[in-house]
Amino acid sequence: MAREVVSTNDAAPPGEVFSQGIKSLGLLFTTQVGLTPSGQIVSGSVEEQATQALENTQAVVRAAGGDLVDVIQVTIYLTDLADAPAVNAVYAKFFPPPPPSRACVQVAALPQGLRIELSAIARIQ
Repeated sequence: MAREVVSTNDAAPPGEVFSQGIKSLGLLFTTQVGLTPSGQIVSGSVEEQATQALENTQAVVRAAGGDLVDVIQVTIYLTDLADAPAVNAVYAKFFPPPPPSRACVQVAALPQGLRIELSAIARIQ
């Protein structure tokens, strides 16, 4: 089972312990946060962080040869579940009907004080 590292300059940079994306067996796995492609934290509202995380996700999916319509599952981690309606409004702009399968959970904290983290799985041909 070969695996391919997917990377792009159009998304938040990879870290020492994670890749922007991993593609294997026709599936792409990516996890993104509200960091700009230059690695800066998006300060401000959860909507701004969600937008950046989704833009990063879109960039990695495109670098793998797909688009957001190829995303089949998303998990959203929020530090405050009360932010879910605001995140849903942003999410709907990126995933019009029918959206992918999705889970949204509250976590105690995220790295660097971020308010949202988003993991996605896409089927890439």
